[in-house]
Amino acid sequence: GLRRTFLSGSTLSSTLKKTQGRYLNRTLSSTALLDDEFSQWDYGLRLGWNVTAQSVIDLSVSYINREHANFGQRDYDGWVGNASLRWSISPKTTLQLGVGRDLNAYQSGNTNFTRAQRLSIAPSWRLTEKAALEFRHELAQVSFLGSPSLAAPGGASERKDTTNNSSLSFQWQTTRNLTLNAAVQYSRRTSNTANVDFDSSQANLGAQLRF
Repeated sequence: GLRRTFLSGSTLSSTLKKTQGRYLNRTLSSTALLDDEFSQWDYGLRLGWNVTAQSVIDLSVSYINREHANFGQRDYDGWVGNASLRWSISPKTTLQLGVGRDLNAYQSGNTNFTRAQRLSIAPSWRLTEKAALEFRHELAQVSFLGSPSLAAPGGASERKDTTNNSSLSFQWQTTRNLTLNAAVQYSRRTSNTANVDFDSSQANLGAQLRF
């Protein structure tokens, strides 16, 4: 990759990445069209723009191309990208907004990959010099695409999911070397496909000790 840093602190970069992957403990299947390896190229551009001293815009776009060694029916390609705005409203309050589009491998009888389109909002507050609170909510719509064989039962997938993820986290630096954190998260998925909806709640406690 190459990156240019401007006097304002803004950056512009270009990257080219090659990935080789293998599916462990998988046997080639000409019936299910399950491959045991793949290769992927990612071509990307990214702009980090310091609009003002209080606001930063981060933009990225990439073209990905995934190919399989034995079953080209599983190949897919397309554009992905993210855009975010980080705004320091005050010395203690920050707001981050984001939008994004992802492609991810998901192999089944009538699906090769998923396309997720996301919206997020994440305000944070520095309560004291050593304590901070952050809330984050993300809404995503996920489509299941790329049927390896239209002759498969049911043809191409028409599954579409909607996910909502909300979290609240607290971080407290008790001493110079010790930081405590706590978080609660709620997730929900609804779908036009039966029996895949779910709700989940979780809580986490952690500590980080630096020497």
